[in-house]
Amino acid sequence: MISLSNLQRIILGLLAVLLFSCSKSDDNNNDGNYFIRAKVNGELVEFNQTAIANKTTKTITGTAFRNMQNNFPFFSFDIESDNAISAGTFRENNYSFIMIFRYGLGVDELFHSQMGEEEDFLFVVDRITNEVAEGSFQGTIRNAYNSSQSIAITEGRFLLKVVP
Repeated sequence: MISLSNLQRIILGLLAVLLFSCSKSDDNNNDGNYFIRAKVNGELVEFNQTAIANKTTKTITGTAFRNMQNNFPFFSFDIESDNAISAGTFRENNYSFIMIFRYGLGVDELFHSQMGEEEDFLFVVDRITNEVAEGSFQGTIRNAYNSSQSIAITEGRFLLKVVP
């Protein structure tokens, strides 16, 4: 069952995705150098439009879309910590920070890492600067509207342009 706190995080994450998607400047449109990609149930999926990250000292939010004309499909993630975000490993079962990964196929098809009993989602931030965020991820995500539907995310990688 989804808690009110998790629902608030999902809603805030969706708002962040929508805010990113409304920004259609040429700076956010890239040539594929930046991306979020992963194997989704064994099939490689890559998004390289508006592949950006926003960061503060204690948070990082990343988003990437397939095309500039549609908000779906997308990958996005948020990591929030009481301490400064830096290169390192972030596990979903470590409660010293908040982490969520999302895969959106449509308004009614939103999968994320905070559904279900699994706490297996893993992020590794290899590099984070004022210019780029890079790393890997893997784990299980579930449908926000039907938690019996799960997706295995493997071999995930991201290289995102950090924008102010």
